[in-house]
Amino acid sequence: MPTAHAAEVKPPEPAALTPFKQYQGWRDEPLQDWRQANERVGEIGGWRTYLRESQPGGDGTDPAQHGRHGQ
Repeated sequence: MPTAHAAEVKPPEPAALTPFKQYQGWRDEPLQDWRQANERVGEIGGWRTYLRESQPGGDGTDPAQHGRHGQ
């Protein structure tokens, strides 16, 4: 039986190294006026917009309204 064929198989890469392949180092962003940043957040819908974007399947419902019956 030929045993040389088994030696050609490459071992799998360790799972712990996989996430680091796409790692991007910290990039410092330039400072900006906090008043303008706050205005921009208000224009796009405030913190609730960021929360919806972070949820899997962001269905557009307002998470602050969950559990508020009759208010």
